[in-house]
Amino acid sequence: ELTEGRKIQTEGYYDSNGNKVITDTEDEIIAPGFDGLLSLTWTFSSDGTVNEMAVYDSSFTPFSYSYQKNGNTLTISPVGILFTITTLSSSKLSFYCDTVFEYEEEGIFYFEEYYSNWKLDRSSFTSDNSNSKKIKSNKDSFLKTSIDRRKKR
Repeated sequence: ELTEGRKIQTEGYYDSNGNKVITDTEDEIIAPGFDGLLSLTWTFSSDGTVNEMAVYDSSFTPFSYSYQKNGNTLTISPVGILFTITTLSSSKLSFYCDTVFEYEEEGIFYFEEYYSNWKLDRSSFTSDNSNSKKIKSNKDSFLKTSIDRRKKR
């Protein structure tokens, strides 16, 4: 279960001298209470599937990804971002990603820097007890929405 997440996104472009010109920065702490979020749970299965359950005030959003763990690297697909595991124990999981996306549009070179840090505690949460009074939402996955926000600006 998510105890805390933090996202820092910076975007901008490179000027004619190759210097970065920052046009926007966002720094968000994500925890229960953020955007109506009551809880966020990721369940990692031995078959390479991670199930996300975001529970909101009156709905829940289930979503499944595939994942691969190699050493301290965690790759979650279809999001396709590499996370580095900093803590992995029987009761805690912490990981972060630090990624730069660069692209060219009409002769201008843009960048988007994305850093996120996630901390989860083992929970007794099961999907059985979330369905009793909640309505399935048509919202996108919490993780995907969190990462895709950079594309919507």
